[in-house]
Amino acid sequence: MTINILSSSFSSSIEDVLNYAARFRKKYGFIVVVLDHMSEQHSHIANLPSQLHPFLKKTVRSTDTIIRFTPDAWLICLDDCDDRLLQWMKYTIQSLLNRLQAQITSPLDGALTFVQGSFLQPNTASQAMKAFEKEIQTAKSALRRLKTIRSTALGSIGAPPNDQTNVIPLIHHAILDNRLFLAFQPIVETESRQLHHYECLARILDKNGQILPAAQFIASCEKTGLIQLIDQKVQQLAVEELMTDRQLRLAINVSAVTASDPVWLNTLKAQMTARPDLRERLMLELTETSVFQDIDESIYFITQLQDLGCQVSIDDFGAGYMSLMHLKSDLVQYVKIDAQFVKNLKPKSNNIHFIRAIIALTHSQGIKCVAEGVEDANTASILAQENVDYLQGYLVGKPSPFRKWVS
Repeated sequence: MTINILSSSFSSSIEDVLNYAARFRKKYGFIVVVLDHMSEQHSHIANLPSQLHPFLKKTVRSTDTIIRFTPDAWLICLDDCDDRLLQWMKYTIQSLLNRLQAQITSPLDGALTFVQGSFLQPNTASQAMKAFEKEIQTAKSALRRLKTIRSTALGSIGAPPNDQTNVIPLIHHAILDNRLFLAFQPIVETESRQLHHYECLARILDKNGQILPAAQFIASCEKTGLIQLIDQKVQQLAVEELMTDRQLRLAINVSAVTASDPVWLNTLKAQMTARPDLRERLMLELTETSVFQDIDESIYFITQLQDLGCQVSIDDFGAGYMSLMHLKSDLVQYVKIDAQFVKNLKPKSNNIHFIRAIIALTHSQGIKCVAEGVEDANTASILAQENVDYLQGYLVGKPSPFRKWVS
């Protein structure tokens, strides 16, 4: 059922839903969906609300109710709902909204949808009104913050350079056509060489059937904002893989823009709430340079991940300027030594002293250490002598789309 109303009649509509629930002894769940626009000069962005409404109708069940109480905000009332179903529907709606946004907007337009405020049935319509108003304000505040972050980032780079002109539409269409897939690179224990987990790396299949490694498109995507769509897709594919094998552990990369995106974090929370068994098997890799530019904001973000039960790894450690005083095991479980310090490693080189210092620091905080870029047995032997916990690199295994856990 769909109800289009003005704010003045919103309370009476909620009262009707609650009375129906009380009469038939049903429990309702509520989800607030808010839309915002970064750029309204494009006609396809201006028409997004009218396209979004029928899309929501197709997403929910026939017994659920959709109330559109402002031009850019909807309330979805889920019939006969418990907390598990509520969180799953929240994740489903957010995922479908992400897909819709990708189909009807370009990466730089930035029309944003936000699923906020899933909660079970309030006792009265007045309580519901207060709760909805609070969630809407929270959502709009988060969207304004994200809009500022993205506008600042895009404004600082200007127009994409010529070498990015062809890459951007290629990547955008590849995501829509499901030609983005994962390659899995193993991370093993240094001594036993037993598998610990895989890192998920994005790969693109172009229309000619050629595979594009991340090095050919990630930098352009980070500069244009397209990295958010890639992060969303990688997260979706990784969660789907985790569902296939209860022993599987995967790590995914989180860009700086995505780490500041409340929509992405909201989706992750819904996923982990709906499937608690995935929490300890999903690791989030955050680059040192991108995340720790703002220590307070980073600590808040990592704390949110920790509260979900996810493990956190700092990627490319040593390549940036992370404040070592903030490296603590209650925030971070793994540190990955940047490959530039590992390749061609010699026993008496300057790099070995740097690696030795990182290992001493991380182990003193109860943090495990991963060495990236391990390409030969000699390097692996040196790292083993220095008590590096895990190895990653071509010696251990190249990234591959082959899913060994399925075979």
